[in-house]
Amino acid sequence: MVVSISSICLTAVGLSSLSGLAAAQHIISAAQKGAQCCNLLTKAFPSKVAQNGTTAYTTEDQNFWSTSEWLSPSCIFEPTQAKDVAKAVKLFADNECEFAIRGGGHSAVPGAANIDDGILITFTNMKNVSIHTDKEGAQFVSVQPGAVWGDVYAYCDQYSVVPMCGRYYPVGTGLALGAGFSFLSNENGFAVDNVKTYEVILADGTILEASQTSHPDLFRSLKGGGNNFGVVTRYDLYLYQGGPVVGGQIQTPENQTEKWLDLTYDYSVRQAVVDVKTHALPAILYLGDTDEVLTSTPVYYNAHNSSALPPIMAGWYNMTASSDTVRQASYAALAKEFNANQGDGSFQEQRTYTITANREEYARVWYSFLEWGRSIENVTGLTLLHCNMPLTPRMMEAGVEKGSNSLGLAGTDDVLSILYFGLTLETYNETIVNSFNSIFATLQEESKSRGLLNPYIMWNYAGLGQEVFPSYGYSSLGFMKKVSKRYDPKGVFQRLVPGGFKLN
Repeated sequence: MVVSISSICLTAVGLSSLSGLAAAQHIISAAQKGAQCCNLLTKAFPSKVAQNGTTAYTTEDQNFWSTSEWLSPSCIFEPTQAKDVAKAVKLFADNECEFAIRGGGHSAVPGAANIDDGILITFTNMKNVSIHTDKEGAQFVSVQPGAVWGDVYAYCDQYSVVPMCGRYYPVGTGLALGAGFSFLSNENGFAVDNVKTYEVILADGTILEASQTSHPDLFRSLKGGGNNFGVVTRYDLYLYQGGPVVGGQIQTPENQTEKWLDLTYDYSVRQAVVDVKTHALPAILYLGDTDEVLTSTPVYYNAHNSSALPPIMAGWYNMTASSDTVRQASYAALAKEFNANQGDGSFQEQRTYTITANREEYARVWYSFLEWGRSIENVTGLTLLHCNMPLTPRMMEAGVEKGSNSLGLAGTDDVLSILYFGLTLETYNETIVNSFNSIFATLQEESKSRGLLNPYIMWNYAGLGQEVFPSYGYSSLGFMKKVSKRYDPKGVFQRLVPGGFKLN
C-alpha cells in the first residue's frame, strides 16, 4: 500500500510544524529503500547483483518449490564465498536494509526464503561439497548452502559414506537449521544433531565457527533456530557407512487404507523402536482431479548385507500394492525416486502438529481431512498430502548425546507423531487456502480435546503463522533469546530478516 507524505503527517506522525514536515519528507517507501540498498550493494559487488528485469533475476526469483515464494525483491545478491556474505551482511546492518536468505528454496512459507522490496541472497554460486578428515581421524563432509541434498548424496555415494540429511533430492541445506528427518534418524537423531560445525556470518560481518567446543551456546541455538542468528555459509556434517542399501516406494490403492493405518502405527511404536536401522515415511494422498486416494510410503533398511526389508517390516509387503520398487539402491537414487511427482511450479500450503502416537487418532485425522478434500469441487490440480512421521525416544535422546539442540524434546518417553498436512493447487486460491487452514485448526483442536496434542511444532513442516519457537518450551526459547542478544545485540536478524519464524 502506498501512503502519501501528507497522510503520514496528519495521522501517523501528527506533525504540524515546518520542521515536522521536513522530517516526514525523509520517510521513504520500502521500494525506495530497497533500491537504495541495491545501489550500495552493486557498488560493492558490481558483478554479483542481479537487477530486476534481467533474465538472471527472473530465473532466481522463481527458483522455488512453491509459487508462494515468488515475491519481488529489489535485487538479488549472488555471492561466491563467505567473505562476500560477511561484507554484504555488514552493509545491510549498517544501512538498515531488509534481506532474505535462500538455500534450496524448498519452503511453502511466503517470505521464508524471499522478500518483497528487499535484497534476496541466493547461494546458486556456493554449492561445493567436499570430504575432509579431522584431527581425530574422523571423516566429515563440508557442504555449502547452495547445495541440495541430492547433490550431497551423489557425492558421498562415491565414497560409500552418507551424512544425516533430507530424504528428498531437491531439499536444501536449511533443513539442518530446523530439525530434519533423515533415512538414518531412528538411529542417529535429527539432521541438526549430526552437524559437526556451522560456519556462520554474524550481523556485524564476523565469520565464526560454531561447534560443541567453539561458541557452544550459538551452536545449540542454530540447531532448530532457523535464520534467527546469522547466515550459515558452511555445514560440516558427520558421516556414516553408506550404501547401497535396501529401499524403495510401496504404493497401494484406497482399499488398503486400513492396513496402511495399522502399519503406520506399528512402524511408529514398534518397528522404528525395535530396529533403529529401519525407516519409513508413511504418506497418503488425495488426487482431486481423479478423486483418487493412494498410499505412497518410502521404506528403507540401513543394512548393507541385505537384499530385502527385515522381517519386522514384512507387513509393508503384505498390502496389495499397485507399485513396489524396493531393491538395493544408492542413497541418491532413493532420494530422487522419493521426490518423483513433487515438482516445482505449483502453489503449496503446509501445516503440522504433533500428537502422542495413537492408531485411532491417525484414522480420525485422515478420514476427516479426506472428507474435506472431497468436498472441494472444480479446483484443478488439488492434491492433499498427509504424512505421519514418528519421533522415538531414541531419536530425541540422540540430540542430548551430541551437544543438545533447541527443540525442547529431551526427556520425552512417549513415541510422538509429526502429522503433516499439505495442500497443492495449480494456482493460489484464497478461499481454498483459508478453508484448508480452518480444517487444520479443527483437527488440531480435536486432537487436543482427546488429550493427545503435544506442543512441539516442527520448523521444517510448519506453515505461515504457526508459533514454532514457543513450542520448544519456555526454557529453550529463553536460552535462544539470550543467545540472540549476545551475538546480535541490535536484533538485525529479528528486524531486517522478516521472513520465516522469528524468536520475537
